Amino acid sequence: MASNLLHDSCRYQRYQELLEDTSIPPTSRINVLEIDLPKSPSHFQGPYAYSQDVSQLTQLSNSPIRVILAALDYPSTHTNLVLETLISLFDIPTAFLSERVQGVTHSLNVETSPAGGVTCWLHFLCKAIVKRPDAPTWHRAGFFLTHTPQNGTTLLCFGASKTLITRLQRLPFSAWQSIATDPLAILAIVLSDLQLIIDEQVWALNDRVGDYEHRAITTTRTMSAFPDDYFQELHLWAKNVIHLKEAADASLCTCQSLLDAIKNRSTLSFSGGSNTTATLAYLYTLMHSTTLRTASLHSRIQNTIALSFNLVAQTDSHSLRAESSSMHTIAITTLIFLPISTVATIFGSQFFSFNPPEDAATPADGGPEAASLVLSKEFWLFWVITVPLTVAVLGIWLGFHPEAVRRWWRRNIRKGKDRQREDEEGGGGVLMGIAVPAGGTALQNLSIQATGASGLSGSSTLEGGSKGPH
Repeated sequence: MASNLLHDSCRYQRYQELLEDTSIPPTSRINVLEIDLPKSPSHFQGPYAYSQDVSQLTQLSNSPIRVILAALDYPSTHTNLVLETLISLFDIPTAFLSERVQGVTHSLNVETSPAGGVTCWLHFLCKAIVKRPDAPTWHRAGFFLTHTPQNGTTLLCFGASKTLITRLQRLPFSAWQSIATDPLAILAIVLSDLQLIIDEQVWALNDRVGDYEHRAITTTRTMSAFPDDYFQELHLWAKNVIHLKEAADASLCTCQSLLDAIKNRSTLSFSGGSNTTATLAYLYTLMHSTTLRTASLHSRIQNTIALSFNLVAQTDSHSLRAESSSMHTIAITTLIFLPISTVATIFGSQFFSFNPPEDAATPADGGPEAASLVLSKEFWLFWVITVPLTVAVLGIWLGFHPEAVRRWWRRNIRKGKDRQREDEEGGGGVLMGIAVPAGGTALQNLSIQATGASGLSGSSTLEGGSKGPH
């Protein structure tokens, strides 16, 4: 048996190292569901539920089918007594415990014995989607199935969900009959519940991804800034998408492994697996659908991340372009006035002078005579020097940056052509390739047939040259 080949006592020690100290007092109580199958379906009363001390539990069951509901197979001071008793009573292999130590997302093992018994176990791990994207919350469970002709079928559920427990309590008589014939059929019910858990988390995450898509599109339209924690939360949700995709792929592999085990009749000592195979095949399609949805979520959130980063880059580009344009204007202005300011600084005092009045006597109106501004006769030298110097500086700049001038020239030509085209279309009345003179020459009974992309046709009739399509 694989469990014997993989037996490792060190793994049990590692399992005990996971023991958590909780403030909840230890318990030895355990819940049990026993299912009796009368000959007549009308006498079926459903599973009998009760609670008992784990020390009173035995391998031999009074009923053909028994379900033991235990706490999660993660040791704590509250549940360690129950877990150790179950491990010892049902001879749970260390390989099962090692899976909990490793935190595996996909595992399934089916073993048979020469006496007609079968042992099967699996683990489940899935990220729980809550409001906080960084919350360390997980859905975890473990299931151990044992069946012998003498002791019947016993399923140990470690950390089973409330929905699974309710579902088992409400199973009809025909379902329990199928489980009595094929013990592995009860795992189909387990996998169905796990698929629903993953699907619920995927839909919850779908709402979160949709919110961020809406925020990204709204920000794109309004060109507003993202919140400070936007990208951090977006990447955390993207990490949750990856976790869910892993869980969905793992459940798909588990279902396929169980299908392969049931189809391999040589490994099973019981019959009646055809219905189980059909049920698992249907479950496989449901799990595959969930896997496709997680792949879609992954693509959508990656697209949202790309859109958000592109929007930030576009906003930064606009800012840099505006700053570059401002600096360009300042540079050109400085370039133009640099020669003038330089020449004025050097020769300014030689061209202008404020001469005091020749006669300091008080004029007739009683006020002092104002000083006069005298312009030098050599003021023309200022322009003779500055104008050629300015032209020379601009020429040197154009020589080093000719592409800037060409871009400016092409941009202005393009704007002029667009403006001319708009004027022609507005004044000439061009419609559907038929020019209508501006004078308003009437076109009678002109029918324009247009076919859209959807394959629908529509006609418009012009009554007079000045009327548009109705």
